[in-house]
Parts: sequence; structure tokens; C-alpha cells
Amino acid sequence: MSPNIRDISQEEITKEIIKALLLANTNKKKIIAEILNKLNLKIFLDIPYRSIDFTSESLCKCILFMELKGLNQQNLEIYLKTHKNERKKLGLKRTPDQTNISNFIRTKIDEEILRIINLTVKKIEEHAGKKDIVLDSIKIKRKTNKKKGKNKAKHYLKKRMTHEVSKLFKRRILPFIDLKIKHNCIYNERIMVTLFLHIAKENEFAENGADTLRIALKKEKFQCPKCKSFLYPKDEFSDDCEDENKFVCLKCDYEKRISPLGATFRYRLKRWKSPSEILDNFSRIFEVLWQMTPESKALKRPDVIAGFDTTEWLYYGKRDNKYIVGKKEDRGTTWCYRFMTINIVQAGKRYTLYTLPKTQFDSQQDLLKKLIEFARAHVRIKLALLDRGFFNTESQKLLQSYGIHYIMLIRKDSNIKEILKVNPIPFILNGCVMKGEVSYNMAAVERLKKGKKVIYAYATNIPLDGTDMEKEANWIASEYSRRWGIETSYRTKKQSYLPKTSSKDYRIRLFYFFFAVLLYNMWILADVLVCLEINGKVESKHLVTANFFRSSFFYIDPGG
Repeated sequence: MSPNIRDISQEEITKEIIKALLLANTNKKKIIAEILNKLNLKIFLDIPYRSIDFTSESLCKCILFMELKGLNQQNLEIYLKTHKNERKKLGLKRTPDQTNISNFIRTKIDEEILRIINLTVKKIEEHAGKKDIVLDSIKIKRKTNKKKGKNKAKHYLKKRMTHEVSKLFKRRILPFIDLKIKHNCIYNERIMVTLFLHIAKENEFAENGADTLRIALKKEKFQCPKCKSFLYPKDEFSDDCEDENKFVCLKCDYEKRISPLGATFRYRLKRWKSPSEILDNFSRIFEVLWQMTPESKALKRPDVIAGFDTTEWLYYGKRDNKYIVGKKEDRGTTWCYRFMTINIVQAGKRYTLYTLPKTQFDSQQDLLKKLIEFARAHVRIKLALLDRGFFNTESQKLLQSYGIHYIMLIRKDSNIKEILKVNPIPFILNGCVMKGEVSYNMAAVERLKKGKKVIYAYATNIPLDGTDMEKEANWIASEYSRRWGIETSYRTKKQSYLPKTSSKDYRIRLFYFFFAVLLYNMWILADVLVCLEINGKVESKHLVTANFFRSSFFYIDPGG
């Protein structure tokens, strides 16, 4: 007899899942198979089944494995045939084909059991995130008919693949966001993140965004967790203004609040004790997301071209914390929040490896060193690109101490202007010395800017022989032009993923900025994965736009 969900408590399932997570060897790469191997399904999912080649427990673990990996039945068969160790962990002596799985699902899996399976998947992902366990994921090329594939519209494939990738990110990444929410809170992390996505999508403040989100969610179909009937807006049956934020089940009177107020959302962000807690949390999330990138699966750290730059968020108010720093007057203020970032700047892969806020007590070199240390744990920097703000002895010494080749714009002081006057453009000048401490090579080119000729001078530690000055100088300028991709990434983060706020609380500002960077990175990674799936290569032009990904990510389970 199939188990009834009403006889099985979530506490029982949660208890067994936590036990399996603790027993699983998380040092191994195949985390999902290891967890399912330790999970005793018979306690809450014992299905009567005539065992010939496969037991009901092993087939149930196959279904859980398929859901957690994001595979379909065809790809599950392909994957298990090529990964025998994982197949053994699921309790299988041989690989079940699609017929075996389909027959088991059709004859033995009813609605109640399906609910238990979905709940188990959700709890595994939720508690894995809380215990900092990164569940491995896979991306397999689908077997498609080549003739049929040519006739399929690219926009349909893009839409379907973006939906799948968005679902994977929402299930894998969101559990790692710690909003200090306890078990007895009305709103969980998912609905709080949904509110952030909404105010980012609408470019709204939290208060107005909460009101418009409530209206948007009323169009969604929510099921009652008790009787599985649909929930309906309570204000349609009541004149009480307090019922505006509630859904109700007409069958069992279950009630659910659908959207937090803006004040509730801000209160949650203020539960962080200090900005360092937010930094630690997002550092861990960036690590998790990096492990999902194709580059992280290489046998060695990939070689990348990295760009370093700073961005500012203007501030109007009292200078009452160390994160507010001075700047040149801009739009009526001389104060701002400043962040330094390191980005991969190859075309189509403008991924933000990490970002750090600047305080009144941080030097430029302190932040630069921290960013380099973080990056070197994941990639090898074959070339660093920096703007004229880094043209100083300390930054050049630091880059050379790590053995990093760099190109940076030169700040044109009186000495540099004199050199540019006496040398015909373009030119290469080796052995330049700054303050008698740092030696560098100079390259200068002439470009048109708004109809006027402008001379650009670059400092580099790349050896230049000067035999073909024009070719070498133009190559330096061409390589440096990659850095402008950072400006584009800043514009995308601020316009597509950063909500409006007038809050003076730096914890809110810091969370907003880091979450915007996280969403930007997920968009870049989604675009890379979709390009690889559809075109077989990463192209310089984005296949998935920032706005399309943001909307797709929001509409995956918007009600939390």
C-alpha cells in the first residue's frame, strides 16, 4: 500500500536527510550519489514492488537522482551507463532503461508519493545549502534529430534552456543566502529573494515593490499544502484591509501570506550584525557559483585576462560610517560607497570573480592584493588590465611580485607630456623608471575620440623589442581595449539588477550591491551554458539578454 503523506511528517524526512548529509563523504566530487547512498528511504518511502532486476528503493533513488541532477529519463540512462560508481551507490547492479523508469513511475508513483519525492528533493537542496555542501550538477548534450534540430527556432531553444538553467541556479544558489530567518517566521528566504528580484526587475524601492509584487502574485496559482486545493486572494471575500496580503483555501481554511512589506524586508537585512558577515556569506556563494562554471571543471586553473576597476554608488547624507569615502563633486555630493572588482574580460565571458568594498582605512594596494589572492585560488592571471588610477609604484610593485603581466593607462603628468611631445606617435619606449623604483615599458598610440585626435599612453611590464613599434603599440592598445567590458558590466549591474534605495544603512547597501553582482554572474554563466548547448561555442554577442534572464529567474516559483 502506498504511503499517505498525512501519515508522514516533514520532521521525519528532514531528520533522515540531515543524517544522510552528515554521513556522506562531502570531500568527494559525486555528492548527490553519496547522499542518496546514505539515505534510508524505507523509513518514509517504502513502495510495494515486485523486485526482479531493481528494487523499489533503487528506482526511487534513481528518480531523486534525476531530479537533483536536472536530467531527463533519456539522459539519466546515458549518465548512469558512463558513471558506474554512482550507479552502484544508488543500489543498481545494471542501468535501468527508459522503459523501466517509465513503467515504475506510471504504475507505482501516485500523487501522494510524488509529493514526498518533491519534498525530499526540496529538503536535500535546502539543508545542503545550510551545511555548505555544494551539490554537483551536470549538463549533458541532448540527443536530437539533426534534421529536426535545423528546423527548430533558436528562440524556442533559448527560452527552454534559460528556464532550465534558471531553475538550477534558484535551487542550488538561493539556499546559501543567509537572511537570518528562523523556522517560525512567516516568510522564508525564497519569498524574500523573490521580492529583491522583483524590485530589481522593476527598478523600484522596497515599499513600492512590495505592493506591486503582491498584485503580481495574485495572478499566480498556489496550492494548499494540506488538501492540495487552489488558494484564492482573501480580500475577494472580505472587506477587511488586513486580508489584502493573504491567500485562503476555501476547502480547509488554510491561510498564507504572499508578500512581505518593504519594512519587513529591510528588517531582515538589518539582522546582519556587521558588514563582514555579509562579505563572508557572499564569498561562500561566489565559491559555490564558480564551481558550477565550465572553467572550474578543468584539470588546472584556466588562464584568463583580468580587469581591475572601481565603481561608485553616490551617497547623500551624514558621513557616519567608515564605508563612506570622499570623491570629486558629482551630482551634488562629494561622498560615495566605493567597490573594487576583478573581472574576467574575455568577450562573452565578462564574469566578476570577486568584489570588495573600500573603507576610509583601506589603501588601494590592500584591496588589490586581496582580489589577486582570491583570484589566484581559481584562475591564473595571464594579463591584468588597469586604468590610470593604478599608475603608481605600489600597484606596479605588487603586480610584479606576483609575476603578473599588466597593461595600464598612464596618468599624464608634466614629464609624460614632455615624452609624448618629443617622440613620433606611435612609439615604444623601454626602460622607463618611476620614482627611481619601478621600471616599465611605455607604448603610445593615437586614436580619434569624438572627432578629435587623442594620444593614449600605456605602461606595461611585457617585454617589447621595439623592432616594429607601430605593430607592438597597436597590439598593446588592442589588448587594453578589453578592459572597457568592465564598464559595460557595471552598467548592466546597476541598470538591470540593482534596486533603488535611499537607506543610509550600509548593510542594506552592501547586500543590494553583492546580490546584484551575484545575479549578473548567474546571467553570464546562463548565457555561456545556453550558447554551448545551442551553438556549441561561446560567442561575443550575448544569446540570453540580462532582462530576459532576470524575468526567467523571477518567474521560476515566484511565490516561494
